Amino acid sequence: MLSRAAVIATAMMFGLSYSLSAALIALDLAGQGHSETLIGANVAMHAVGVLLTAMILPKIVARLGLRRLVILALLLAAAVLVAFPALPFLWLWFLLRVLLGASSEVLFVLSETWTNSLSTEETRARWMATYTAALSVGFALGPIILSLVGLRGSRLTLLAR
Repeated sequence: MLSRAAVIATAMMFGLSYSLSAALIALDLAGQGHSETLIGANVAMHAVGVLLTAMILPKIVARLGLRRLVILALLLAAAVLVAFPALPFLWLWFLLRVLLGASSEVLFVLSETWTNSLSTEETRARWMATYTAALSVGFALGPIILSLVGLRGSRLTLLAR
């Protein structure tokens, strides 16, 4: 049961980190007066991280194992999110977005794989529905938190100025 709780929490954290960071970083860059082209290029770096990681993920899982890699991805995502306000250099934000995309890909793929491996044929639909609901809650929490806190109240905005 603890493994199921961990995988559901991982799915929710993936959704939350993606939905909150995508909006917050784009809004912060816009608030700094950067062009839509630059903001779009920065957003695209997340996808670059996802694509690069997808190509090597099976080898990394084989070497580190699923559980260890999920923990490392969670730590990397947390470190990257903390690094944005600590490193207010725009060029570094591109690299940070690549790293955030990489950690997100690990969390997304492995949490879904983990859910499948914990399920039997009889319980798979129920657990995949629970997984999908947790993922959706995470995606919804990002904009909710941003609407409650606002851009001015975010640590990213306060430290990056």
